[in-house]
Amino acid sequence: MSGGGVILDTFIGSGTTAVACKELGRNYIGFEINPEYYKIAVDRVNGISVKDRKLKEQGQLDLFDFL
Repeated sequence: MSGGGVILDTFIGSGTTAVACKELGRNYIGFEINPEYYKIAVDRVNGISVKDRKLKEQGQLDLFDFL
């Protein structure tokens, strides 16, 4: 891959650009003002599904389920 630029996503939303960058080995910076979208984006980047997140919030999963 040529170039070493950083991808800037000023409205990261649910994190689609960040996930793509991570899969392609690119560096990225993202901003999100909405706390709910921020949580979704962080979970997606960390490979946590919506289902796993809901189970975690209900106390049905622990840290080792995500390793």
